[in-house]
Amino acid sequence: MRVKFDAAVRALLLAAAVTASVVAVNAQQPSRTEERIGDGIMVTVLPKDAIPAICNPEFISREQAEPLMDDDEPVLGLVDPQTGQARAYSLWHLDRHEIVNDRLGGKPIAVTW
Repeated sequence: MRVKFDAAVRALLLAAAVTASVVAVNAQQPSRTEERIGDGIMVTVLPKDAIPAICNPEFISREQAEPLMDDDEPVLGLVDPQTGQARAYSLWHLDRHEIVNDRLGGKPIAVTW
């Protein structure tokens, strides 16, 4: 069943979709390391920077995004109250990158998930 949003919510949620700019990550399989901390053990399974941030994201219009997204696909939406500029970040992309370095209303922002 497809959920229908009213026009205002749809415009906000689908205003833009992040296109992932894939950053090359070391293709080697990281070695698992263990470190004792107090009474516990910290296990490291990924190397530093193994999950790349999206920097300088590119956006597409709502009209371009609609055929690519389900009506009930979750996004993280932001609106700058001073300029009215809106951004929508697909949680599908954020699941794979966890952070987007962007600008909204002329100010730098970090979108995290």
